Amino acid sequence: MDRIANLLVSIRNAQAVQHERVRLPYSSMTERVAHVLKQHGFVSSVSSEGEGVAKLLVMGLEGSRKIQQSRRVSKPGRRMYVGTDEIPSIRSGHGLVILSTPQGVLSGKEARKAKVGGELLCQLF
Repeated sequence: MDRIANLLVSIRNAQAVQHERVRLPYSSMTERVAHVLKQHGFVSSVSSEGEGVAKLLVMGLEGSRKIQQSRRVSKPGRRMYVGTDEIPSIRSGHGLVILSTPQGVLSGKEARKAKVGGELLCQLF
């Protein structure tokens, strides 16, 4: 199961039906991606609840930007890596690119500023 693709689709679907929050199975990678989404206004809050196997990632959606379209770039069957100069700009800088770098999960702008490349996880706007 691709947890990042599940995260993006769940957020987009919940926003479409105007839910106030989304609950998903917890993983550290989805939590880091959710924090990047929070920094850029696509979710309003990120928290976790429960322990062990029953731990959930809870994201608040009230007052956040809507995800119009999302695309999972690096998939479990085909990983995509980019260098600093190859990080794409989505919708003339209005979109968001999320990368997994040696410095953690960063947005495209943060990765360019830090001059690091990495695995291109997803694109959204």
